[in-house]
Amino acid sequence: MTAVSGTLSGFRTLAGGDTIRVTVDVDQQYLADFLQHLAPHQGQGVALALLNGAVGVEPKADKPKGGELSKWCAMRCQEPEFWAFVAEVTGLTVMGDADCANVIRNWCEVESRAELDTNPQARLVFHSVFRRPWMERVGG
Repeated sequence: MTAVSGTLSGFRTLAGGDTIRVTVDVDQQYLADFLQHLAPHQGQGVALALLNGAVGVEPKADKPKGGELSKWCAMRCQEPEFWAFVAEVTGLTVMGDADCANVIRNWCEVESRAELDTNPQARLVFHSVFRRPWMERVGG
């Protein structure tokens, strides 16, 4: 079973009175899951369940918001020159922005770039391995 969290935002009775149309708002953080797993299956049966207070259902924790370091990292991960630098520093293949972000997360032992701003050990690794050497290389 595939489930995507959302908020019930309304319903209305359709013509004939024997069917209702339900409206569910899907939060932006669950959009990719919705598009991948549910959107392609329009017309198929679905189940609705109330999450608040449900037994065994834990609300998904909000992802930490990124600060200056994670934003800097996200911007660099879009630059092919930075991909080459990360590949050179780590000895790993970096084929695009997603690869670059994965390598940095793995190297810094975090699940999200946002943790670069909140995890002191990850911040230290990021500064010493990636940010400072990159800034010295490009003269910034």
